[in-house]
Amino acid sequence: MKINVITCLLLYSLIIISSNTLVRGDSRNLLPNASFELGLGQGVPTNWADPLNDLTFNLAANKQGLAVPTIVEDAGAPHGTRVARLTVTPDSPQHLTSAVASLEGARGYVLSAYARSAAPGATLRLCFWTRQLDWRNQPDVQSPAMELTKQWKRYEFRFIAGYRAGPNAAAGVADLLAEAAGEGQVWVDAVQLEAASLVSDFQPRHDIEADLSAPGKLHHGTVQTDQGPVTIDVKFFNNGKVRKTSNIELVFTNQRGDEILTQPLLDPIPGGLSQRAIDVNLERLGRYQANCRVRGGSKIDVADYLFVVRPVIGVDQQSIVYAIDGQKGILPADRIDIPWQNKYSWYAEPSQHMVVGDDGSIFVFVPDGDILCTRDGGRTWEPNYVVGSGFTVVPGTPSEIIQNGHKWDIIARAMGHMTVMSDGSFMCIPGDYTRNVGMVKKSRDQGRTWEDIGEIPDYRQAHVAPPIELKDGTLVVPVGMPREGFLHSVFAYRSTDRGKTWSNYPIAPGGEPFMRQLSSGRLVSLVRFNVYPPAGRTDLFLGNKWNWMFWQRALGKRNYESYCKNLAMLDSDDGGITWKNPREVTRMLGTMHGTVVELPDSRLVLIHCSRGPSKIGGERAKVSRDGGNTWQPERYYLHTTPTYPGYSASCVLPPHLGDGKPGMILTIVGNRSEGNWYGSKPARFTAPTMQAIRWRPLP
Repeated sequence: MKINVITCLLLYSLIIISSNTLVRGDSRNLLPNASFELGLGQGVPTNWADPLNDLTFNLAANKQGLAVPTIVEDAGAPHGTRVARLTVTPDSPQHLTSAVASLEGARGYVLSAYARSAAPGATLRLCFWTRQLDWRNQPDVQSPAMELTKQWKRYEFRFIAGYRAGPNAAAGVADLLAEAAGEGQVWVDAVQLEAASLVSDFQPRHDIEADLSAPGKLHHGTVQTDQGPVTIDVKFFNNGKVRKTSNIELVFTNQRGDEILTQPLLDPIPGGLSQRAIDVNLERLGRYQANCRVRGGSKIDVADYLFVVRPVIGVDQQSIVYAIDGQKGILPADRIDIPWQNKYSWYAEPSQHMVVGDDGSIFVFVPDGDILCTRDGGRTWEPNYVVGSGFTVVPGTPSEIIQNGHKWDIIARAMGHMTVMSDGSFMCIPGDYTRNVGMVKKSRDQGRTWEDIGEIPDYRQAHVAPPIELKDGTLVVPVGMPREGFLHSVFAYRSTDRGKTWSNYPIAPGGEPFMRQLSSGRLVSLVRFNVYPPAGRTDLFLGNKWNWMFWQRALGKRNYESYCKNLAMLDSDDGGITWKNPREVTRMLGTMHGTVVELPDSRLVLIHCSRGPSKIGGERAKVSRDGGNTWQPERYYLHTTPTYPGYSASCVLPPHLGDGKPGMILTIVGNRSEGNWYGSKPARFTAPTMQAIRWRPLP
């Protein structure tokens, strides 16, 4: 078949056009914030250059870069006053990616953008992806490289997208690839994706678009408190030049997607870019999402605003806070400052397993080598004393160990899981990593002198929980250590000869374990479920999408190593040999390092640290009536810290040490100092502290 030159030129023009001409059409732009007037969002970009959307998150998971443009003012901008600027070099092309757009499948589209550059050999390719982006692969479609000039010029590319026909049958990301033969800058503006055959005049996705953020709030605006209204900064771009009467509202939803509040925005919206702060009386605790929409209609914002509302609990407040479906309540509690400060590090973690002795004594072991004791359920505390030589892998008391040039962590690793056994002796298992063994140590005089009674072999980078003694005298200690395929895996080490020899049995992947035997004889184990995905399993990140997205935005990071950083629970009915019923008992990343206590009525109380994120974080709790398989709706806030939450330890008090009734809990909470410091304290130093909280959950 013969094809003449005219036919070839016609076919090429149907694929791509590069011109200054605006061809009119009736299609609307599918891309939000398409002329960059609303910026990129607070913290991590949330529309253009968003590293967390369903198609781009794969890039960072595979350690591939994604450009974040600088949004700058440009008096000559093709639309509005702001444009995106990319810096390119010969060996560093830059991709500018859009938000995910919903498409009709199996039809034609036009992607267009204005661009300019003075960089030598600067070119632009217009690309489109309907699958996860990976720079090692080709996009679904891409234009030829189009030469850029110093003047603004519109570049256009027509293509067919979607592998299934019908509305919302596909989703995709526009990818503008800028390259150059020499170092320079590329400016981009007025990007348009439309379902059409001919390009139309540029127009924003909506006549009015909005972006929600909370400047001045903690963790990139994601943390609000109950000390006043929720304050949201609403940024509008009105494409018209005149003020428009507002028919717009803010809508708030919980994590289930239920609408809990709408607030009309009644003030007219001026032309161009404008901004206003909105105070909302949400009067709820928990995690929420806010959006901006046409009243009763479609969303007009460029991204969801995700946030948490936390209570602020005073250090002298004699109560705890709880919430049921976000509604706040107060319960009485005793809050007692413990007379202790860490002398060597920023840590404030008690050993997790507190035991009530026959004489009412409760010992608490802390990271700097101090031993604390209360005999009245935490109301008052005896003078601290220092653990004696022999408790860890090098000789000496804590001060002598430091004076001999060792680091404080040798002390903390032994104190972090020290506990009291049934005969009143103390036990710990510090790691001797020169021989890769765990040294089982016992004290018969409350920590003043120590003896070695056994060793655990193949002991490497161990996360050790306090040993427990079963009703038949078997010793069990959960230990997390590196194992093939996982950063850490937890094993139950068992000894039937009082700690001389040990055998091990797998529990679960994870670290920082905890174990308790219930009145039924069942063992429950908690692990910090911080599992890194294997290569190619980036789908795991989206299995907990809302929480993972919130975590990433709050931290302002693109740390894709953890798709979960929460707590898992398992059961054993044979003394720790076999483990079953694994389940995640928290979902938010940063909710970890948990303990469990059993109340006299067999309810389980899970108490854990919440650093998701850390500011105004602290200890949280919830209650189960069926052994940790389901949880009651109330959530308990035991304390909040302005610095960094430490971990906690808990036990159930007998009535004579509590308030005369069964079921009161004693929880020791830690507040780390401001900033992670090793050896030398920061200029602004807040000493690590601990509090005792005497509390009980709802009946």
